[in-house]
Amino acid sequence: MAPLRGSYFASVEAASTSPVSPSPVDGDVAGHRSKRDFQIGLAAILCIALGASMLMQNVGWAQMSFFGLTRAMSTGTAQIDPYHWESKDKSYIDGHFYSVKAPGLSAFVLPAYVGLRAVHFQSRHGGRPVTGMVGPQAGSRGKPVAVKGDWHRNWTIIWALTLFGCMLPFALLLLLVRSMAERYGPGTGTATAVAVGLGSMLLPFSTQLMSHSLSTFALFASFWILHRERQGVGNLKLVALGGLVSGLAVTVEYPLAFGGFVLGLYTAFRSADGRWDLLAVLKRGLTFAGGVLVGVLPIALYNLWAFGSPTKMSYSAAVAVQGLTGHQEIGLNSHGFFGIGVPKFENLVHLLLSPRGLLITTPVLAMGLFGAVIMYRKGHRAEGATIIGMVALHLLYNAGYWLPFGGGTPGPRFLIPTIPFIGIGLVFAWKKLPSTTLVLAVASGVMMSLITVTYPLVGFDWVYRWWSRVENAYFVPTVWSEIGLGRAWPSILPTLGLFALAALLAAAVTRGLRFAKDWQPALAVLAGWGLLAGVASRHIREDARPADSFHVNIPHRLVGVAGVAALLALGAALAFQRSRSVDSEGTLSE
Repeated sequence: MAPLRGSYFASVEAASTSPVSPSPVDGDVAGHRSKRDFQIGLAAILCIALGASMLMQNVGWAQMSFFGLTRAMSTGTAQIDPYHWESKDKSYIDGHFYSVKAPGLSAFVLPAYVGLRAVHFQSRHGGRPVTGMVGPQAGSRGKPVAVKGDWHRNWTIIWALTLFGCMLPFALLLLLVRSMAERYGPGTGTATAVAVGLGSMLLPFSTQLMSHSLSTFALFASFWILHRERQGVGNLKLVALGGLVSGLAVTVEYPLAFGGFVLGLYTAFRSADGRWDLLAVLKRGLTFAGGVLVGVLPIALYNLWAFGSPTKMSYSAAVAVQGLTGHQEIGLNSHGFFGIGVPKFENLVHLLLSPRGLLITTPVLAMGLFGAVIMYRKGHRAEGATIIGMVALHLLYNAGYWLPFGGGTPGPRFLIPTIPFIGIGLVFAWKKLPSTTLVLAVASGVMMSLITVTYPLVGFDWVYRWWSRVENAYFVPTVWSEIGLGRAWPSILPTLGLFALAALLAAAVTRGLRFAKDWQPALAVLAGWGLLAGVASRHIREDARPADSFHVNIPHRLVGVAGVAALLALGAALAFQRSRSVDSEGTLSE
């Protein structure tokens, strides 16, 4: 495979072009270090996955919609009539209820569900109350109680399915991010993967039975395949494979067709010495499209099986109001194109800068976008443009959707597919502004870690819970809660400890960064983020409530704890690097 052109790491390029051949001993040392770094990087990613796997999150409409479809499929139908009250994320077509979700995740976890049932995997009964009112409204009190009981009975089997359908793809995604990041910046791959894993919405959604982890993994895996193809000799088989995986991403989550469009442009327009060959563009583009068609074929087959037509979608009859029948009003997504209209500027501002905004809860992603621009300028134009285009297109469609944040979430969840792409930009941000990237990565990691272990799926008026639950030591249930440790600190410390260990392992294998060169700008950027998150974001609102409303502002203490952790990490990095420098000078003088 051809080396990456325009590498940011001049020392690596200089070594590769030096007339002096490296000695066998040097090669052995480099190979040993590369193997060791991979093993430590793998351990760091496993720490994140293992820590998050201990969490047994609350369930809600979305999770029960996916689970309902899986249960229905296990009985040979797509109709969720027996348990439709468990979720409002449903449609009503020809007298029957269906999940509005794409079938990919439900089908993916179906073998695991059948296997768990075959071995009589039992869910826990009694104890933990299920929050939220679902089911019919006034006039029938029995069903809401029954529905809550069903949520509870299936709670642990949903957790087990989450491990297979969400946590496993999440861990594999981080491995792909590390792999690509390491190619662009040897010595930064693990730090990049850990920043993406701990400092983004991928973390909380890896613990929820929702499609984001699996679909994002598939979309980025397509990019990973196509990237390897572009870096080597032309290979239409890899182009077709990339298209197939991209199509499978759409089968898991319909809106990832936007990302597939961007990847189609990326793979089709491969120039030879700066010149475009129209025939080659068409050939590559059609090959990719052919792969995509095969990848989305399961959607057509599912629609044909469920509705009698390969083009009929469940979204076309989504329930807006349940009422006493479960389908009192149909047409939740009837506005525009399945709920997507003209993008609104105010939605765009909210998506980025409101208390749940992308750059408020996960500021490290701003450095990833900054790095993508540098990536483009340093000669990786196709990859840099793909990352920027991926983010821009998703932001535009999201700003035009009637529910920009996707309901009760810790941020704009429809932007999750862009996160690993932004992560590749972090490689260049680490090199250009290492201290600034470090403080925002640590702040993001602390924010998302605490959000994940408290109550991640909140609406705009519940964000206060992200700190109130820390103060009251009342966290989400864990596997340790099941053996009697409750929901206080003893049950959550193993998860937080593994997250911290992952960060330490990443620090141990990160090389080639000079933190001293931008520590002052890093302090200024960190202070700016603190003011933006703690003060300004309350005026950039998703609703019309007063800015001083306690419930709808991001907790100041959460921001403060994240900021202090970032300062400590920066201080440690500077002190360690200084000590290494002093040791090196002492060794040389001797």
